[in-house]
Amino acid sequence: MTSATGSTAVLAARNSVGRIMNSVLLALLPGALAQAWLLGIGVLWHAGFAMAIAMAAESLALRWRGQPVAPFSRDSSALVTAAVLSLLLSPTLPLWMLGLAVLVAVLIGKQLYGGLGENVFNP
Repeated sequence: MTSATGSTAVLAARNSVGRIMNSVLLALLPGALAQAWLLGIGVLWHAGFAMAIAMAAESLALRWRGQPVAPFSRDSSALVTAAVLSLLLSPTLPLWMLGLAVLVAVLIGKQLYGGLGENVFNP
């Protein structure tokens, strides 16, 4: 028989931020593939571009704030933000506009307020 705190620790490990965010990314995959089928492969290019911008922006923001980059980069929260934005916006949107939207979401919507769990609204 396990104690209450032991089972809580197991639940917390199973429901880590990184695991949940990766589950969200996996859940977005069928929709992304359907959009790519209907609207063209540009949807996937936009998603990849947005994710690269999000990871770069998050890494730079963490360095500026003096936070360790690796643990926060592994939680995939910036990737979820980028994936959702890229799937919501038109695949014909110029890349600079998509990049600007991702920068605003990650730098202002997330990092300016202190990072994951500290922001007053979810980008």
